[in-house]
Amino acid sequence: MPIEGGINEGGAAVGPIAEAVIGPVITVANLLLEVPFADGEDPGIAYAVSGQVPVTDWMDLGAEAHGSFENAFGSGSTNSHFIGPAAYFSAYLGRSRVLEPRVALLFGMGDDTPDAILSVNFELKF
Repeated sequence: MPIEGGINEGGAAVGPIAEAVIGPVITVANLLLEVPFADGEDPGIAYAVSGQVPVTDWMDLGAEAHGSFENAFGSGSTNSHFIGPAAYFSAYLGRSRVLEPRVALLFGMGDDTPDAILSVNFELKF
């Protein structure tokens, strides 16, 4: 039996990202247009915004907000939005490589979203 899925389960996302440093606060904003590959699915819009302040050489504390407007250009638009505290870490690995883990506890803002989610990401810069 073949495995179902494939390209129809995916999509493409494109959009700008902006970063600004205002005093000690680092802010990042990202706006995406999401185009699903599945037939009959309408494009959506997603966003992510964060602000963080350095606490030590290897840790920043801040807050994040994420959300999406699915089927933003069609009927039956659904929304999901999350906001909460976040911690950002960095570890120099040598040879110009930096590991940047991020942990955030995000709370759902609406009836159709989970009450809370734990978001853990790892970014490797080289």
